[in-house]
Amino acid sequence: MDFSPQKNTIENKIGRWAGHWLVGNLLLAMSYFLTGKVGVLLAAPPGYATIVWPASGIALGWILLFGKRLLAGIVLGSFAVNMTVVAKNAGVDIFEVSWTIPLLIAGGAAVQAWLGTRLIQHYLPSFLAFDAPHIVIKTLMLGGTVATLFNAMWSTAILYGFGALRTDLCLQNGLTWWIGDSIGVWIFTPLVLIWGLAPPFYDRVRALIVTVVSCGAFVLAAAAFLLATELEKAERAGSFQVSGERVVGQMRQHFAEYDQFSILLRGFFNSSEFVSRSEFQQFVAEWTKKHPEVQAVEWALLIGEEERVVWQQRVSSEMGLPIHISEKSPNEQLPLVPALERREYLPLEYIEPLPKNQGMLGFDALTHQGSKAFLQQVVAYGNPMLSPPRKLIQSTIQRPAALLYTPVYKKPIPAHPTWADVQGFVVVVLKSDEVLASLTKDIIPSGQSVLVTDKKTGMVLYGHRPNENLFNIAQQMGLSYTSTFNVGQQVWRVEMWPMTQKIATYSSWLTWMVLIIGLIGTSIAVSYTLVSTGHYQYLEHEVAQQTQILRLQNAELAAARIEADRANAAKGLFLANMSHEIRTPMNGVLGMTDLLQTTELNVQQQQFVQVLHLSGKALLHIINDILDYSKVEAGKMEIEHLDMDLETLLLECASIFALTAEEKNIDFLAFIETNAPVFIQSDPTRLRQILLNLLSNAFKFTHHGHIHLRVQTQLVQGQSNIQFVVSDTGIGMTKEQKDRLFQAFTQADSSTTRQFGGTGLGLSISKRLVDLMHGQMTVESHIGEGTTFTVTLPYQSASQDYIHDHARSSALLTGVRVLLVDHSLEFTTVMSKQARAWGMFADTAQDGEQALALMNQAYQQGQPYDVVVLDASLTPMTGLDIAQKMANTPELAGSQRILFTTMRTLVDKQMQLTAGLQAMQKPSSSNALRDVFLTVLGEQKKSSFINHAYQDNEDALQTLKNKHVLIAEDNVVNQMVIVGMLKKLGMTTEVASHGLDALTLYVNSPLAYDLVLMDCEMPILDGYQATEKMRAFEQKQHLRPIHIVALTAHAMREQQQRCLDVGMNDFLAKPLAFARLEHVLVQHLSKRSIL
Repeated sequence: MDFSPQKNTIENKIGRWAGHWLVGNLLLAMSYFLTGKVGVLLAAPPGYATIVWPASGIALGWILLFGKRLLAGIVLGSFAVNMTVVAKNAGVDIFEVSWTIPLLIAGGAAVQAWLGTRLIQHYLPSFLAFDAPHIVIKTLMLGGTVATLFNAMWSTAILYGFGALRTDLCLQNGLTWWIGDSIGVWIFTPLVLIWGLAPPFYDRVRALIVTVVSCGAFVLAAAAFLLATELEKAERAGSFQVSGERVVGQMRQHFAEYDQFSILLRGFFNSSEFVSRSEFQQFVAEWTKKHPEVQAVEWALLIGEEERVVWQQRVSSEMGLPIHISEKSPNEQLPLVPALERREYLPLEYIEPLPKNQGMLGFDALTHQGSKAFLQQVVAYGNPMLSPPRKLIQSTIQRPAALLYTPVYKKPIPAHPTWADVQGFVVVVLKSDEVLASLTKDIIPSGQSVLVTDKKTGMVLYGHRPNENLFNIAQQMGLSYTSTFNVGQQVWRVEMWPMTQKIATYSSWLTWMVLIIGLIGTSIAVSYTLVSTGHYQYLEHEVAQQTQILRLQNAELAAARIEADRANAAKGLFLANMSHEIRTPMNGVLGMTDLLQTTELNVQQQQFVQVLHLSGKALLHIINDILDYSKVEAGKMEIEHLDMDLETLLLECASIFALTAEEKNIDFLAFIETNAPVFIQSDPTRLRQILLNLLSNAFKFTHHGHIHLRVQTQLVQGQSNIQFVVSDTGIGMTKEQKDRLFQAFTQADSSTTRQFGGTGLGLSISKRLVDLMHGQMTVESHIGEGTTFTVTLPYQSASQDYIHDHARSSALLTGVRVLLVDHSLEFTTVMSKQARAWGMFADTAQDGEQALALMNQAYQQGQPYDVVVLDASLTPMTGLDIAQKMANTPELAGSQRILFTTMRTLVDKQMQLTAGLQAMQKPSSSNALRDVFLTVLGEQKKSSFINHAYQDNEDALQTLKNKHVLIAEDNVVNQMVIVGMLKKLGMTTEVASHGLDALTLYVNSPLAYDLVLMDCEMPILDGYQATEKMRAFEQKQHLRPIHIVALTAHAMREQQQRCLDVGMNDFLAKPLAFARLEHVLVQHLSKRSIL
């Protein structure tokens, strides 16, 4: 491999060290040892056979890269790891292990790596980039399948030859060894090779990808294996615990039989005046035959020193041979000797079976060490109690025994007996080992070992202590059980574990299969990654040849992009300037119409002025469309979330298009469904812009029929959305036309612009605005049938304060009976539905004859209509004709009469009075109709759909009255508009034609003004500079800052933010809206009054 000094990368530095004959061997030995320990960690007991040996893959890759001079590192690393494994398996210190087996196995590992290298180099003289599928597969097959057979067979033969492996395990061990080495090569050899490839085939990204895939897949496979091992271990442990609990339970039950017999025998003594030897024998003999594990059942009588001679004579007489009270001799050659004189004795008087225990007759039980203290505990306890383990005197072999003592008291038996109340003891002598042996042979499963010890003394009562290594393996496999149980007030410890042969049967291939499948999957993933990344690297090499050409092209494109950016910047500056220049005269137009609306005008004049004002605003919207499209393209459009009133929004839309609908004789209705919210949080400006664009589009292409704007809700997967549906009966579109509908500067087809006009921006801007608002716009259309646009937006309810301030009560309409008479079925259907939602009783009629019939019928039923709404354009009987008939008919004259007219129709006031009706413009929105009803019924003084925006607020006028405002404005028309608006609000003004003039006036009389209206673009000194100088003057003179409100024709948010940055308190966009001006003035001057 090429690790030349001139290439000073980290990989080359590591490569040079890894190939060094000394450092490389040490690094390889360390790597082999560490990865070998990883393989050991994935071994499952028993035997510690492992299904993956990463060290074999590391070794092969290392030798392939750096040559056979590093084989010593393999020997050293393998020797070290095998020494630790052998020491652990044998349970001895590593220095006690023979070097022979580990060293021979290490030699086999080195030969295997050399053999794999030779095979690969022979059949694949140069594997170059290690990328082609056949190269990858051949390399791994030769090194990871063929070569690995050697060490599997060699090591198995070594272990068998030295007696470390049983014959029946040779095949399993060899197969496992081969699979482990093979998988190690398939996974880890590519990992080593990919980092050591020679340039130009080495690629760090490729190496990282292969490393991540290899390590990630290997970790997942290992984790799955360890999880399966733990689950299996838990299952084995649970089963073994159940078995152990069953064994201990049966032991406890078995020992309870000895307690029961002892109590039964005591009862025999208590119920008899005297129990003779023959009676004792008859009572006990049958039971002892059934329990050969019982050495003897004894009766020991407690006597005093003065009774010793008499007792010896009596028992000798009964037995026909001399019997003396005896004790254990210190001399092991003489088991028993006559007892020394003492105050009391506890000689064994009866023993069954007698033949094998006769020598114990007369033995003083008190001579055992600690017997007196123990027996006093028995007396206090009152029930059978087992003595600590001890050696049997009468037994020829050393075996542990336990004596079960049961006290027998003198008669009458006291409630709380003491030692003085003791008559004697029933003693059951148990051969502990035989007791447990007879028990365990029936209840201990085959192949399991049991050890029973006394917990207090540690004496082994049954079994043999386990081999420490075997017991550790059993514990690791969850195959050990330890518990304690009480026997006659003694605590015995029970331990269970499987024998060596039994442990081997617990080996499960399920966990091995989990690991094998995982590792095979890892190998496949590594191989696929090698091939795919190698192919990608090859393609990169090919692509690199084209890079130089592309660089030249990219340079040209970069230059073109810079030029385009300059053009965009110029376009943005042009649009900003055009916005300022257009908005300035628009301020005059809209401002004057605002003032004109507040003068004395008749209804028709008011309608004309309103249309003039709304048309001016529509023109302003076109300007905004152009600016908005630029903002959207530049990614600078921001969406606000403000409280808003949908009824007001629909009223504005209806007012703007009312005249157009009248001219085209189209039924136009805007309404909110009864289940839809009225007050929401959204961006009112953008939402108005979207709806006006859609309505404008609908009116442009609809020549007859109707246009509806409907607001409704939609529930999708628990999320409530609001929908604005604009439907028309216009010319419709084809599918091809719909596909390019939302493209900027385009319309449905090329003839559309010529025939209908338009910029082609409206729908494109609307679609992008809807997207920015996280909504969706859809369209359905058919040629000749019309088009429906649906805008779906997420929403939140408006704040409670806003709802409280803007909610309009319809309580006055509850129970009111209304008749709607109109030739339009659409109008009467929608409006009657809305009226019923307000709590009214609504009927409809399409002509005068039907209307009069309904009114007469209602009167006859005693339920006349409270309000009758008449359309002036009805035929053949007009609405005015119907009203006159009602006025001339006493039965019908009591109903309120409303005549809906068009904007161009002016009804003679004398005829209105004669017919007893009120003439109003026909509303296009349902909330406007509600306001009409409320006006007629006395709820409101003036219909809000006629003059909704400019109702005088007495509190506001009182706040603004006589306030002195400094106006800084260079445009004479704008000066007239602003002065006129402020005069209407009862305020006084002083005008400055430029910023320097305004600054001079303020500096000379800083306390004379309550507020400054500051135009931003002025000669000599602009509004920004003037504001900064005013704020500096205030700070220097320690004056309270005056409120400065910017007047700006710039619609860009950047300019608005600049106003705030220089110290202005607020800003008003030109053209000025009277309501907005009044609101801002009240807001700031109210604060100043409080201060």
